[in-house]
Amino acid sequence: MSSAVMYTFYGVQAARNVANLVDQTATEVQRYQTATESSAVSTLYGVQAARNVANLVDQTATEVQR
Repeated sequence: MSSAVMYTFYGVQAARNVANLVDQTATEVQRYQTATESSAVSTLYGVQAARNVANLVDQTATEVQR
């Protein structure tokens, strides 16, 4: 494969990864909102979802740079 084809392949894969990460982030944000709106028992889930959102945002930024 030529380098141009390789770059295109990686670019398409990175774009797919970004799209997937954006979807995952939206899901985690919804989970966080649901958890924070419910009882105090689900606070732990809210904290975990917030961490997941932060991690997904970092991963998305990495993929965008790629």
